[in-house]
Amino acid sequence: MNTLAKRIKYYRNKKALTQEFVATELGMKASNYAKYESGERTPKDERLLLLAQIIGVPYDFLYTGAERAFLDLLNVHIQSAVLGDFDSFCAFRSDVLEDEAYTVISDCFEAWYNIIKEQAYGFYEDYLDNPTLKSTVVLHRLYKEYSHGRLQGMDSVLELSLPDEMELDDATALKLAFCIAASKYLTDNDPDAILDEAEGFMGKIDDIDSLVYFAVTVFVPFLSYIGDAVEFTMNTNLDDFENAFLYGALTPPDETEDEPDDLD
Repeated sequence: MNTLAKRIKYYRNKKALTQEFVATELGMKASNYAKYESGERTPKDERLLLLAQIIGVPYDFLYTGAERAFLDLLNVHIQSAVLGDFDSFCAFRSDVLEDEAYTVISDCFEAWYNIIKEQAYGFYEDYLDNPTLKSTVVLHRLYKEYSHGRLQGMDSVLELSLPDEMELDDATALKLAFCIAASKYLTDNDPDAILDEAEGFMGKIDDIDSLVYFAVTVFVPFLSYIGDAVEFTMNTNLDDFENAFLYGALTPPDETEDEPDDLD
């Protein structure tokens, strides 16, 4: 099935509309409309525009996917932060944290946050209950150590089992914890407070802007890891984010084995 067909079907179902209703609104037979969702036929631009209006989603979301639009948004803020653009960093809260796509992601983080609280309370209390810049940076450093094998053989620092009895390896669990902490830190603190803490935490590091420092240590890794998982959801929808984040995008590049083409 082609990707446009998947998106048409996904958004129609999300709006709880029947094929018959949509077909009637388009002025065509239900059997012909069904071919749009099976991939047998592709709607012309003018019909796709009308279809987007009927289903109630932006045309671009239907044509290119919400995933693409969200990735573009993440990339804008990644580039701006590295360049030290404070205005863009301030706009991040409304542009991304309030974006519809991010609500899917934040729901996943909230669910995993509760799992860590239940299964590893000490770790939750130390790193996630009230994350600071320092604790968040430490989490990322731990993840990098584990993912590159430099801490192999040591006792696990965060043992988690998901409801489906799937156990996460150390690197995956740590990267998950880092992203939860970064998400919570960005949500709970305004840009000025974040950069004030970054400036204090930088110590004697000279010739570097506090925003650039924060971008390199927390902001860019956090958005990049989200982006990696969203890339895995391409051609489907952001509701697949959880599977992509846990079982695909968190595997270190040098250890990646044959990845499934479809995570459905």
